[in-house]
Amino acid sequence: MREITAYQALILFSWFPLAFVLTVTMLIGRFYARFSGRATHWQLLSVPLLLYAVATVREANVGAPGDPAAGVFYALAGAVLLAVVGRLYRWMMSAPLTTSPPSAPAWLAVPVLLGVGVSALGSAAIAVCIWMIGRFGQRMHTILQGQQYHHGYYAAAGLVGLASVGRVLAMVGVPALAVPSAVLLSVGIGLAALMTWRSWSWLLAERE
Repeated sequence: MREITAYQALILFSWFPLAFVLTVTMLIGRFYARFSGRATHWQLLSVPLLLYAVATVREANVGAPGDPAAGVFYALAGAVLLAVVGRLYRWMMSAPLTTSPPSAPAWLAVPVLLGVGVSALGSAAIAVCIWMIGRFGQRMHTILQGQQYHHGYYAAAGLVGLASVGRVLAMVGVPALAVPSAVLLSVGIGLAALMTWRSWSWLLAERE
């Protein structure tokens, strides 16, 4: 029986909190569609959820980043995720508020921007998605004056963005960064899942 490496274990683990975050993102899209009457196409988020699963299993089987097939699945998942969540973000954040929420510190976007690349589109898209959910939460706090969890989302997005950078470097000749990037990815997505449970778990009780 082949021994599972640290990289394989971390990559496989990261999919489970990611699946939770994407599922709640679908619920956010569904809730906003019911509230606004707009077609958010939240059902399409099931596509990246499935593609990330296929890519994760493929990469875990290979045992290292850089597999072409896994890269294609990651890129497709990232493209669909950015398209759907970007559309949702534009609509949800365009409605005016009496009091505008403060903008996130600009430096928080740096790791996300650095992580954007064709070879790391999948994980970079996750970072952007997490950041957007943080902005949703920040807006909800402004409206409802609930607990603030968006700072945790921004930190999680930064970790995943740095993981994207590490992934690229591991693929272009620094293999020692493969495991650290997987650690950053797992911690970042895990933190996002925790923040999602604390701030959006009420959506799980929503009914049609």
